[in-house]
Amino acid sequence: MRYRLSYLLLFYVLYSNAGSANVQPAFIDPVSTQQPEPALVQNESKLQFSTLNNADVASILARLKQSYGLSQQQLQSQALILASTTDNNIVQDELPGETLGIPEGEELLLSLYVDSYYLSDVFAIKSKRNAQFSLMGLFELIDFPIEVDIGNSIVKGWYLDEERQFLMQLPETGDEVVSVSVNQQTFQLTAADYSLMADDIYVAGDVIEDWFDITFDYSFADLKVDISSGSPLPVQQRLARQNRQLNQVASHNREAVLPWKESNYQAISSPLVDVQVNAAVTEHNNYQSYSVIGGHDFAFLSSEFYASGNSNDALTDLRLTLSKESTAGDLLGPLKATEFRLGDITPVNVGVDGTLGQSRGVSITNDKTGVSANNRTINLSGDIQPGWDIELYQNGLLIKQALSLQNGRYEFNDIELLYGDNQFEMIAYGPQGQVKTETKQVYVDSNKLKANESSYSVSLAEVGKGLSGISSIPEDNETGWVLSSTYEHGLTDWASINLGVQEQLSEKGTSVDTYAIGGNFNLFERFLFDADYQIEGNRDSSLELSGRTQIGDQSLSVRYRVSEDTAEDLSQRQYTEYNFDHSGFMFKHSPYRLNYRNHWRQTQTSNGTRHDEFGNLLAMNTRWANINNQLTWYTGQSSNDIALDDTLTGQLQLQKSFGWAFSRVKLDYYIKPETEISRFSTELAIPINTNLQSELEIDYYPVTELLSSSASLSWQHDAFSLNSTVSYDNTGDWSLGLYGRFSFGYEPDTEQIFMSSRSLSGAGALMVRVFEDDNLNGRFDAGEAVIEGARVKGVQQYRYGTSNQDGVAILTSMSSQKKTDIVLDQKSLGDPFLIPSIPGVSVTPRRGHIQTLDFPVVNAAEVEGTVYVREVDGTESIAPYATVNLVNAMGDIVATTETEFDGYYLFTDLIPGDYQLSIDANYLERKKLRGESQIAISLQNNGDVMNGADFTFAEIMMTKGYVMNLGKFNSLTMLKTYWQLVKHNYDDAMSQQVFYIQDKQTKRYALNVAFLARKQQAENGCSQITKQGLKCSVEPFEFDFES
Repeated sequence: MRYRLSYLLLFYVLYSNAGSANVQPAFIDPVSTQQPEPALVQNESKLQFSTLNNADVASILARLKQSYGLSQQQLQSQALILASTTDNNIVQDELPGETLGIPEGEELLLSLYVDSYYLSDVFAIKSKRNAQFSLMGLFELIDFPIEVDIGNSIVKGWYLDEERQFLMQLPETGDEVVSVSVNQQTFQLTAADYSLMADDIYVAGDVIEDWFDITFDYSFADLKVDISSGSPLPVQQRLARQNRQLNQVASHNREAVLPWKESNYQAISSPLVDVQVNAAVTEHNNYQSYSVIGGHDFAFLSSEFYASGNSNDALTDLRLTLSKESTAGDLLGPLKATEFRLGDITPVNVGVDGTLGQSRGVSITNDKTGVSANNRTINLSGDIQPGWDIELYQNGLLIKQALSLQNGRYEFNDIELLYGDNQFEMIAYGPQGQVKTETKQVYVDSNKLKANESSYSVSLAEVGKGLSGISSIPEDNETGWVLSSTYEHGLTDWASINLGVQEQLSEKGTSVDTYAIGGNFNLFERFLFDADYQIEGNRDSSLELSGRTQIGDQSLSVRYRVSEDTAEDLSQRQYTEYNFDHSGFMFKHSPYRLNYRNHWRQTQTSNGTRHDEFGNLLAMNTRWANINNQLTWYTGQSSNDIALDDTLTGQLQLQKSFGWAFSRVKLDYYIKPETEISRFSTELAIPINTNLQSELEIDYYPVTELLSSSASLSWQHDAFSLNSTVSYDNTGDWSLGLYGRFSFGYEPDTEQIFMSSRSLSGAGALMVRVFEDDNLNGRFDAGEAVIEGARVKGVQQYRYGTSNQDGVAILTSMSSQKKTDIVLDQKSLGDPFLIPSIPGVSVTPRRGHIQTLDFPVVNAAEVEGTVYVREVDGTESIAPYATVNLVNAMGDIVATTETEFDGYYLFTDLIPGDYQLSIDANYLERKKLRGESQIAISLQNNGDVMNGADFTFAEIMMTKGYVMNLGKFNSLTMLKTYWQLVKHNYDDAMSQQVFYIQDKQTKRYALNVAFLARKQQAENGCSQITKQGLKCSVEPFEFDFES
């Protein structure tokens, strides 16, 4: 409202009288040492002019006339503006700084903004043109390293960069012309352009604009200044960095905030199961196979199982893993484990050797990071249906792949972690054209552990054997029991050590003990250095040193390893390896961002053999295609110093989507020793409709001239998928295949069976029942209506579900152990008067587990009323812009609003229950009102609309005068101590009562004497006190006359 802003012209008169206080003082007996009564708080808060009434306006206009000599005509003109103005901008145009009652030379406190961001307040002095700014305050706020040294009469420093120097010699009298050097330019500062104070210098805003190429946009009505610059100011750059960090945290580490609903482990629960079956007919035989992947709760643990078989063997593979996880580290009592697993597990890796494959045994850890003990590598593994291909990408680069997996498991072990961000993406391609993606982020820029933190991992496994004894194990693996353990401890925030022990007893009866020790160091907070030493069997040893850092957007790592082992003839052999890795990206903000990685490795042996390998990975995502290319060059020399033949190989992969169609082209090629293409393959997938898709695949091997092709047709239903395939090659071989895939689950509480063509077993599921909670107990009871079509959202996991005719929404593929908020979209409820009775909950899904949740909705209620003020003369007026709070039965403020210009307020979408309406205490104190500030209400579950919840307050009469102030203190203890030291001097001068008050804004305590109606009385009293050697000043004061 325009008239509200016009009231701001009154601010400066009131501000000049700041210091008045609406308090009840606490008195100090100058003789007695008894504890004084508690002090009330002094109210020196600024007036909110939007709440001034007409009586206030009349009173202050009269004071304006008296204080500033305004004529009656000028006052009438301002009154007309107050009464008729309805637009803020017009007010500002009609009331410039001079007209607003701000005299030239008045001290101001202006709010400084940059890019709409409030920095802080800066002191200024009103000038005829605009304002003079405190250089000391301004430079500090905009982060200019320019020092104002009043003692040495100099202002010196630089801005934006160190090449831009600033120098000003301060004048002695304040009326001299000052020469200022700014970026090698000289400016003349006249006496009208600055004001020299005892502790600072104030300079005109237009002069500062010329100095630094910045612009001030003044709004004196709002006491506000916006600053803009031709070049980014340091403060703008700092805010941008903070914003990037906040955005990164928000995008990567956004956490669930709603109340958590625990999901207890059960003795046994219904599983989530993925099933794949296929049948094939070839020229020579028929073949059928199946595979099952599932998970559920068993024996109060989480189970994962895998089984497969075919027409020749009903059970070719069987795996089972039981586990339990807790990020709180409260498992197994004193062990404080975060996870334990038994069955088919991955043994703990010790030292610098590679991780062993999955074996039967048990493992326990309290580690929360999932990375290796030296914080340098990570293992990524899991179950997958046979026949799938899987590719592993790191920061957009294809680094590993496993094709046509037949054992139902992928393992990417000992993946090197780069300094900085490691974005992993695993893309799995199914035989029916399915594509499944899983992502994981690991950020490495410090030690794994902070000071005094510890972690351990222990495993006992029989290597080379599965739990069932059915799983196939490669014949070259030596079997036997292996006990492995690691321990890590943070010495400081930048240094930690790790220890490892492994004892291996093979079935051949040989025993080998391995011991490892290492250290991790974060040097200068920019460089990670690792040192690891391992000795095996008292004869073989390895030393590995590595370092990682990041320069700009480039990650660099170096690694050196030397190993010694003993041959069967007891001779010693030495193996040395050098590694260098450089990765990063170019054209970050263009549509042609290029990710790359260069790798060099050299190995040397004691017999003179040397091998060199250089690799280059490139990846570019453009609007035309996604391109990946890998080059690998091998060279070296034999033990006889004979150079080995150079080989240079490559692999190119292009992926492109044409609307709904998808194509992929792969090319394997040699450049050295001869340039040739070793393999060419292409895939083209074209959807016929939303459920039917065709796919064509061609493979050609130029060396053998083998050409094979396959065509398939896939039907994707919500509950299952079917795929038929025909294959043929140029040798005459052919095959026909039929593949089927489906997933299912059952929840006994809701008696819901659900199926999906997507994988369910690798994640958790949530079933949410949405219903009308008639009795407000938060639980579903017989006879309560369910809501169909309600949309439920898993916020952090980006999962959605819509309730069916039974009111149940199913959210599948919920990532395990990732906490997420579950909320209900109110707009989807259909009835505009229905609202959720709870904001939502957070849950932590578990792999293979189905969690249930009831989500109650209720009929919304409304409350409306008006706030009135009964003035001293008995008339009644409205109270605009009063803060009204709605407090629930627990004492929590659940809603807040402000009354409109006519005193009216309204609360909508309220959950039925008992509440209290209250007027904000600060508002009552600021407006000097008294009365009953709370109203108890009760809202029923029938769409209550409560009218007439009105408040009426009376004005408090205030009395004004003066006090003699003896000092201000940061603590009450200091005030009392000071009083004990000086009260005898005071007794010799005065006999009036002494009291103290606390300023609400500054939190300081003021020690005051008496309360006098006339200023002259206070000045006379101060004169008497000063003669006794005490400090004394006269200050205005007011308090509640009615108390």
